[in-house]
Amino acid sequence: MHISHLGLSLIKHFEGQYLTTYIDPVGVATIGYGHTGDHAIPGNTITEAQALEILEEDLSGHVASVRKHTDIAVEQHQFDALVSFAFNVGNLAYFNSTLRRLLNDRDRNGAADQFLRWDKGTVDGRKIVLPGLSRRRKAERHLFNTGEVDFFDGHGVQTVAPDPASPSDTPPEPAPQPTPTPVPRPTPNATSPHQYAADLNATLVAWGVTHFNAAELMEMGASNATPGSPAYGTNALPPRDVWDNMRRTIQMLDRLREVLDQPIHILSGYRSPAYNQLVGGVPNSLHVQFNAIDFYVGGATRPAHWAAVLKDMRVAGEFRGGIGIYSSFVHIDTRGQNADW
Repeated sequence: MHISHLGLSLIKHFEGQYLTTYIDPVGVATIGYGHTGDHAIPGNTITEAQALEILEEDLSGHVASVRKHTDIAVEQHQFDALVSFAFNVGNLAYFNSTLRRLLNDRDRNGAADQFLRWDKGTVDGRKIVLPGLSRRRKAERHLFNTGEVDFFDGHGVQTVAPDPASPSDTPPEPAPQPTPTPVPRPTPNATSPHQYAADLNATLVAWGVTHFNAAELMEMGASNATPGSPAYGTNALPPRDVWDNMRRTIQMLDRLREVLDQPIHILSGYRSPAYNQLVGGVPNSLHVQFNAIDFYVGGATRPAHWAAVLKDMRVAGEFRGGIGIYSSFVHIDTRGQNADW
């Protein structure tokens, strides 16, 4: 099962099309249709065709993840709503969500209501309800329940035609009508998030890092983004005075990216002391010092393989630090002495 034109219309509407990088309401550099990866560099500009190509690439991982981790058969419109949700909150957050658990327990009504809980973002260190996010969650629940697209913008149910240029495998419908123009998302009034991301990106460039950007190092972890989690909303961005602690670690991850030639996804970098305590981190965790990264690699290889490559790099004298192997990810730090677990 793939996402249909209905799910695409919802994603494209709420993400909006931005051909120049901007900072979203929670301080993340974004371009195209909600893309926060390697194209989202301050000042970067792309074409409409590139925006669609990036969207197709971004969606593929979310489609695969929802398909893999949804244990029961769902209708096409329900799958569309789930992909939109995962695209917005992240695959790991979907995997850990009560929404997914209830759905796999065949409680579709309970799962549908869970959409509405995910309406907050972190702005200036505080969790607040974002109106656009609230409307998106209502739209996803409505699509999940009814198969209808309603953006909850006062215009009611939309008649959405397939877009042949979009990454959808749904056959065209008769009498198509144009998709409503995407509504631009507000950007924060404060300039600090934009300046923060710009400065961190400049720092990464100065360190010679080519495969990662500020948005990825600003990832705050799944527990921080999961409503109901004890750690929900307790993490923060790494203070500027600890940025330099990350230099060697991110350089080694950048090197690993070159060796593996596969996308690397950062799950956790900096942890505030409060967040670290709530997620069960050790008191002297190198995450608190912004020296450690938990990550996973796209493709068919497993954590043991990624760790083995890191250990080869370590033996070659490229760094001294810790390598931890977990069921779905690997930890790396550059503490100055070798450690394995």
